[in-house]
Amino acid sequence: MWCVGKPPKNAASRPDLNCLQVLRPKAGIHATDLEVLAAGNARERPRNLVPQMARFAVVGVINTAVDLAVLNTLIAVSHRGRSGLLYSLFKAISFLVAVLNS
Repeated sequence: MWCVGKPPKNAASRPDLNCLQVLRPKAGIHATDLEVLAAGNARERPRNLVPQMARFAVVGVINTAVDLAVLNTLIAVSHRGRSGLLYSLFKAISFLVAVLNS
């Protein structure tokens, strides 16, 4: 096993689990390419979960605000579109703007 980016400390130790590990195929295995695994330290995942969930929530709130702001702006500028087909068109436009924002 080789470690891409950060070499192992010595031949007897395992490579650092925070780096990208590349496995060489063994003699009896017919592999066409090298297998690349992203191996993360299992103890660090729960610590990273809370900030990741917080970022996800912030992005969701911002995109919802952009969606509602664009929708209400389109309705206010056109003085129409509070219901019916025009509302659906305005909602599709505001949704696409919010998706592009994220």
